Amino acid sequence: MSQSPDELSRLKEQLAEAFQREGEFRLKSARDLAAAGERLRVLEQALAARDTRIHELHQAAAERDRYVHQLHLEQIELRNAVHALHGDLETFTWMLHEHERAGPPATPDLPGAPFTYHLHTSPYRIYRGDRFTLRGWALPEDGRAITAIRVRVDEKAFPGRSGLPEPVVIAQYGPQPQNPHPGFEIDFAIPPGRHRLRLEACLEARDWLSILNLPIWRQQ
Repeated sequence: MSQSPDELSRLKEQLAEAFQREGEFRLKSARDLAAAGERLRVLEQALAARDTRIHELHQAAAERDRYVHQLHLEQIELRNAVHALHGDLETFTWMLHEHERAGPPATPDLPGAPFTYHLHTSPYRIYRGDRFTLRGWALPEDGRAITAIRVRVDEKAFPGRSGLPEPVVIAQYGPQPQNPHPGFEIDFAIPPGRHRLRLEACLEARDWLSILNLPIWRQQ
């Protein structure tokens, strides 16, 4: 069945209108898709920035926790140091009191002689270990040779090494022919409790003389 020219014209117009609407729809869809893609890109950037910020916050929190932990350790160390100082103070007070009460030592002091001396490791302390090494130098003012050196803790003697180089001392005080190397080193044991420490030098292989005499204390 043939169609009239008017019907064909109307069909063409409808078809052209349909093509135009389809084109407009596709263009709008493409624009909407591009806009959606841009929004997605912006959202992805925001999510990445959020994740970076969360990571930074986690790192800051971890650093804060490490710092708080370090402060806690330092607080414990400081508290222990304060307790140790209190204990040292009490012990020193006790030592001074006992020293004032004590009579003459059981072993009499050896006769003394003027010495110029210096101790690199100080014996004026509370000992916590069972051994100590006393280092220093000594020069008898009468110029006699030091042939041996020792520490006595109560009745027990601990011989040391003498004749060790001390170039700074020689440069400061001048050479002493009988004692070209005035340094010494003595390792000795310390039992727990209060004791008497004596540093003694033997002059010309015959006379033991006192350089230093003091009470010491080793904690249990």
